[in-house]
Amino acid sequence: MTEPVTQFDQMIYVRLIEACNLHCAHCFIPNNPKRMSWEDVEAIPGRVRQFAKPGQVLLFQFHGGEPTLVGVEFLRSVCVYLLTQLDDFAVRFSIQTNLMNYDVRWAALYRDFFNSNVGISWDPEIRLLRKGRPETNAQFEDTFWRHVVELQRDGISPYMVVTVTKPLLQRFRNQRTLIDFMLEKGISQIHFERLTRTGYAISNWDWLGVSNREYSNWLGRFAVSYMRFVKEERQGRQPINISPLDGLIDSVRRLRAGMTGGYGCLSGKCDTRFHTFDQTGYYSACTALTSEVSNRNAVGVAVVEATDLVAARTDRQVSCHDCRFKPVCSSGCMATPKTDESGECAGGFQAFKLLNDCLASSEQSGLIAVAG
Repeated sequence: MTEPVTQFDQMIYVRLIEACNLHCAHCFIPNNPKRMSWEDVEAIPGRVRQFAKPGQVLLFQFHGGEPTLVGVEFLRSVCVYLLTQLDDFAVRFSIQTNLMNYDVRWAALYRDFFNSNVGISWDPEIRLLRKGRPETNAQFEDTFWRHVVELQRDGISPYMVVTVTKPLLQRFRNQRTLIDFMLEKGISQIHFERLTRTGYAISNWDWLGVSNREYSNWLGRFAVSYMRFVKEERQGRQPINISPLDGLIDSVRRLRAGMTGGYGCLSGKCDTRFHTFDQTGYYSACTALTSEVSNRNAVGVAVVEATDLVAARTDRQVSCHDCRFKPVCSSGCMATPKTDESGECAGGFQAFKLLNDCLASSEQSGLIAVAG
């Protein structure tokens, strides 16, 4: 199976279009008419050369809105142009789509430019074909999973992105059933994304939002369940990879070995290596933060403007000086308040603690077994 691109020097989000063919209750970039022109695309290489060095790996992530709404040929032209203009870099492409427009033309594009791998977005209950009509979620589900099957038949590997919301936690209280569900659908690469109180999620937060404590506890239990599942696999292989669980487990193991530095989403690399382009120009940060700056949808939420994230994160970590997990924790997503009404930190202290206790118990059991 083709693996998604995970190694890069610079991650560059390109929001070609912010219109969408779905209405999702949690979207942090509400449906709007912003769309990049060809002139906007032509401005990208020059700006990239201001923050990247020749020879570096550039990962262009086409995001939205729904990026496929620009059409196959336009996106193909964008890929060719960026490859041509940045030929002294290692240029890679990825995309995040809801699959509503999928057909053989897109399969050809994904094979030609995306290493036969495509990011797909799914969430239970909250994705609608028509705003205010919850019954249209069934139509989304039918089309989405039918296209997942077609995608795989066409030789394209899906990389699933799921947002952690209350409906997700309620449906999959037992995280092992979530692993089984994904494997039954042929999904072996998954990322669970932290929901931020921006965009449509602001007005829907009471029934949709997840507090720091709810997220941390769920993530910790999920990591323990996931670790046990992988250990139980009789074939001796790992049939599924889940972010940020892989990073969480690796980070705690590093900490227990006396090492520092987080992995994946826990690393804080988003402060210096993430960039966004849209119709209005360039932003030095990931799309979760820049959506707030450009759309002005954050209301009453203490988040960081995309100006000096390194200094802002350093300030944020001051109160973490006595936390035993500080050596491997970045302090959490900067689009999320450091500490919310639940009393838990955005870094996920409870998740670290639960997993650390589990690993300590496992190590102790191993020592007893050896001694016996």
